[in-house]
Amino acid sequence: QCHFLKVKDKEQKIFIPIAITSIPMSFIGGLIQLDGNLYKNLLGYFILFAAILFLADFKIKKQIQFNTSQSSLYLIGAILGFIAGLLGIGGGILLSPLLIFLNLTDQKETAAISSLFIFVNSFSGLMGLTFNGLQVPHNLIFLIIIVVIGGSFGSYLGVQKLNKLVLQRILGVVLLLAAYKLIVI
Repeated sequence: QCHFLKVKDKEQKIFIPIAITSIPMSFIGGLIQLDGNLYKNLLGYFILFAAILFLADFKIKKQIQFNTSQSSLYLIGAILGFIAGLLGIGGGILLSPLLIFLNLTDQKETAAISSLFIFVNSFSGLMGLTFNGLQVPHNLIFLIIIVVIGGSFGSYLGVQKLNKLVLQRILGVVLLLAAYKLIVI
């Protein structure tokens, strides 16, 4: 069974305020068209930010206590939703390391929240792009099926099979390589 279908009360208390503001902001971000070079650089720097959060020294992070209020969850949702729509990404690549870094969720809770976040923001951002004249690719259904299969498999591996610190480090390195490719090459 897909992990994102198993959302618990704690996850709902985090997801709902984030989603309330991220969905409309993702739509607004999707209305904006960026120059190709600006898009590439912005995406690279946001991926670099995510990589740094994943590679941060977690011993230091655990000593820091973050007081994340309900209102800050609304703000996080608005900012990440706008970025997700603007860059045409689901936003989970930014939300996941942030939830872990702020000690708001564990790996399983992060997977559930991020999966839903990616779904609602991808849909909202796509609607914004479509409203702005983007033609939806004819093979979109096929691409969605591939993403769901890959995401489910990745979620299973991340939750059931791999050590969470090793997984975070691997993802951090992969993101660093992606950021380098976008920013430098």
